[in-house]
Amino acid sequence: MQGSLLHFSILQQKTGERNVNFTYYILLSCFCLYGYFILQGEMLILIEENAKKGSITEDFDEQYQKIAEQIKDLKQKKLEMVREQKMAEKFQQRVEDMDTCLKKTACEVREFDNDLVRRLLQSVKAINDELIEIQFKSGIVMKQTISYYD
Repeated sequence: MQGSLLHFSILQQKTGERNVNFTYYILLSCFCLYGYFILQGEMLILIEENAKKGSITEDFDEQYQKIAEQIKDLKQKKLEMVREQKMAEKFQQRVEDMDTCLKKTACEVREFDNDLVRRLLQSVKAINDELIEIQFKSGIVMKQTISYYD
């Protein structure tokens, strides 16, 4: 267990603060593995004690089924954690890819794009000489003051 925690500590130092979910899954995985080994040990002790008695009792069957069910539950939880970890890693990778793409993309609009305007805007209304109302297709409405410079 200490070897796992040491490995976890080194991994956390290398990856930094961004991968908190990853470190969380490593800890949970260690605890599941630890619980699995404890239950395996309990099952072996139960089987040894029953072998010494020489007969299978109802109590043995109940305890054996209980431990077997707990082991099955731990295996299922570990499988779910692995799935969640993969989903989190994929999500993190997509976020990083989008971030990289946004950093490379210039956001300046240098010329009027009629197609873009028609896709985004529902209507533009003149309220008075100095104010217009712009309604976007998303439902957002904003008012813009127009300044005249002669």
